[in-house]
Amino acid sequence: MVGLHFSGVFLSGNFAVKARAIKDALRNLSPSIAVKVPKPVEEEALADGRHKPEFFADRDGYVSRFLGPDVPLPKLGRWAKDAVAVNAKGKKKQHELKYRHFSVTHSASRKLPIFTAVNIDGKESRRAFRKNDKWFIDLRISEDLQLGNEIYRSNELDRGHIVRRLDPVWGGKEHAAQANDDTFHYVNAAPQHKDLNQKEWKDLEEYILDSAKAKDLKVSVFTGPVMRETDQDYRGLVKLPQEFWKIAVLVNADNNELCSAGYVLSQGEMLKDISEAAFVFGEFRTYQILISRIEEETGLSFGKLRDHDSLVRQRPEEIPRPRALVIRGPRDLVL
Repeated sequence: MVGLHFSGVFLSGNFAVKARAIKDALRNLSPSIAVKVPKPVEEEALADGRHKPEFFADRDGYVSRFLGPDVPLPKLGRWAKDAVAVNAKGKKKQHELKYRHFSVTHSASRKLPIFTAVNIDGKESRRAFRKNDKWFIDLRISEDLQLGNEIYRSNELDRGHIVRRLDPVWGGKEHAAQANDDTFHYVNAAPQHKDLNQKEWKDLEEYILDSAKAKDLKVSVFTGPVMRETDQDYRGLVKLPQEFWKIAVLVNADNNELCSAGYVLSQGEMLKDISEAAFVFGEFRTYQILISRIEEETGLSFGKLRDHDSLVRQRPEEIPRPRALVIRGPRDLVL
């Protein structure tokens, strides 16, 4: 997922890496990633599978202290009543669907993830376990609240992973394989038009993961769609999100403090009152944006992460706010 100008992080052995060493390593990473054109859904999709609650009994989910300091899941704010309760017998009501190394909180009204949270361990990262890419319904919540293959048939919509398939694929072989397969649940997907220009977004995701691998870094990443009432209705089944956000979190090895950065894939709605010169409305681009702005637009609260926002903390006297930076490649990132 995110690579970035992060000032430094702990290696898995709690060995701190200084900012200069990380920046030098990241500069050597190639920012250009080829984007594979997906096959039509009719050709690639298998019949949907279903997993019962017991299938997930051992899943750890997102770990808030994965980086050392506590980085809890965001507060739901206006989504608190809409978040789907998870079928967990004998347990306190919860909204977290736990998978291997990541978690999802799901919207009942939109049938889409409100947000996802994933832990990435660069030192333990493994190659993907490529199978037939069969997608599954998670029966811990009502099937009626999940968008299955019917939404993707005979149209120009693609399933868009919210937690990338590769990101949670680390650790022992069994757990890595579980993580790979767990990303193929419909609650971890959002419909996206095939022409959506995602190159810079995909480059950003690749850069985060590749940088974590390059220096054995640990990263926690939150991702989700920006869901608006004005989103386009499709077939009476779903409103299509027009924007997606991402927040990456590391630990600065120079001072052992958290460092976070927020991004949005947008065609301009979220940015229209920020800088008219920053974008051409209608063209999807990736921007680095204030975490506080993501909170305003999503209704979520990320607590202390907004206080550790690299866009605020780096040369604050020189940075007008609100602000968005166009991301054309890794060298544009501020961390």
